[in-house]
Amino acid sequence: MLQFTDLKHHPESASMIAELGYRGWGEPDARAVVEFLQCCLSAQTLPCTQIALFEGRLAGSISLLEHEMGDVQPVEHRYWMGYLVVDPALRGQGIGRQLMAHMQQVAREMGIEQVYCYTIDQAELYQFLGWKVLESLDYQGHRVTVMTRRLGA
Repeated sequence: MLQFTDLKHHPESASMIAELGYRGWGEPDARAVVEFLQCCLSAQTLPCTQIALFEGRLAGSISLLEHEMGDVQPVEHRYWMGYLVVDPALRGQGIGRQLMAHMQQVAREMGIEQVYCYTIDQAELYQFLGWKVLESLDYQGHRVTVMTRRLGA
């Protein structure tokens, strides 16, 4: 069974998340991920990172942040879910889907009504999970699909 909690309760997980992100996202510099996670650890609200623990060990993480794509997207596209990563040994068990659902609940509790994300290769999965495609564009050397989801009450 998965347990969800804020990264702030397990700051020692930040380095493992950075390593998973470095390998999983192709992030050219793991230090950039560590710096982002340090912001999550010190922020009052956003950005924030939620982690999933399976049998006491890190299974994955997801973050909620503001204006992830900067001025590439309209300022109204404020809240973004990103940095989703699942331990490769635990993939295929729905952990990513559960992390997304958990973070959507966290966002709802913050009063957030709509979130955005972008993906290089998982648009069909996100659509299956209720996300709507906004557009495709070139971003940081990749063709990405920008998506949105209304959270409702």
